[in-house]
Amino acid sequence: TLLQPDSELKEYIQRFRRAIDTASARGWQFQLLLHILLHSGCRVSEVLRIKSVDIDMFFNVYIRGSKGSNNRIVKVPEPSFVSFKVIAKSIDLFSCYSRFYVYRYLKASGLYLTFKNSSNRFVTHAPRLVYIKSVESLGHDIEASRVAIGHKNVKNTVRYVNKK
Repeated sequence: TLLQPDSELKEYIQRFRRAIDTASARGWQFQLLLHILLHSGCRVSEVLRIKSVDIDMFFNVYIRGSKGSNNRIVKVPEPSFVSFKVIAKSIDLFSCYSRFYVYRYLKASGLYLTFKNSSNRFVTHAPRLVYIKSVESLGHDIEASRVAIGHKNVKNTVRYVNKK
């Protein structure tokens, strides 16, 4: 379970969980995609490349790193809305979605973050930032965050941690 370092992130996580619940009209695959985004610190493109064989019965998910990231295995809490047996039978979990589709859904659902003195909205990277802030709030150092999200260089992770 993610711990929220401040009220803004806590509120974002609550909105995200509601979006997962209401995404059922789009199918369990889309719910699973959002669930993995929230609990893994992955990029949208990394989640879209997940195949059913990449998820084991304990919900360890093999992530193929993108943008020079390391490949890694992340532990995702078992979702309440779909069983492993259903996932295992699906060949291409997310092939019907694009990162632009996910971006539009997140933006339309209000699932983005803005920062002080900035008009920029973090949409697809917001779940990633929330995950990093959660790792930080548990008392882990920057190196633990770097490993968790697959960065090869700690400088990239520092940019996330310094966002307010």
